Amino acid sequence: MRLFLASRDFGKFADVLHKLAGKNQKVLMITNARDYRPQSYIEELIERKRKLFEEAGFEAEALDLRKFFHRSEKLKTMVDESQAGIIYTLGGNVFLLATAIRLSGMDRLLRDYLRRDQLIYAGGSAGAMVTAPNLQVYNCDTLPDNSANIVREVYDTPPVFDGFGLIDKYIVPHYDVAECAEAVDHYEQQITQIGGEAILLRDADVHVVDGEEANLLRGDD
Repeated sequence: MRLFLASRDFGKFADVLHKLAGKNQKVLMITNARDYRPQSYIEELIERKRKLFEEAGFEAEALDLRKFFHRSEKLKTMVDESQAGIIYTLGGNVFLLATAIRLSGMDRLLRDYLRRDQLIYAGGSAGAMVTAPNLQVYNCDTLPDNSANIVREVYDTPPVFDGFGLIDKYIVPHYDVAECAEAVDHYEQQITQIGGEAILLRDADVHVVDGEEANLLRGDD
């Protein structure tokens, strides 16, 4: 299993993602953590992130899981035909992302791809948080972008609180960003209450898993 979990984009370690991916530098970018935003915003985000990936040496294409809700076989066909080496999930609301992943069947597909080492799972912010065992620790109704309630508004369905369970710890992104201090404090308190272990990521950092080896890479070291 290969994982590349960042606070923002690639941190300072785009070269590590290149090395982890090997010859296949094609990326599918999952955008659904931002589905609470207008479509015009999402389209602008896609273009901005596509340019970011291309400047870093990757070939990037957007993947909107809403097109595959309850159509997991179609999703599998699309991912297989894309021949992508990396699935990267953009940040936003982790509950929208988890729910979109469940409704599309991407959770089952991704576990199979990772088990067979067919591709890399990578993500920034919510895209990294969703790899945790349980997402309840991230729910904060006083912070709209971090609230599970938004799922009913956007998808008209209950939120999913199950994480991928790809790691047994909990990613806390944007640890060094002042505007995120309230959310970071909330996450840490909730993780401590359940006896969990937090991985605190500054925006320059990444947490990388390659097979049995896991490393926390500090961008300012």
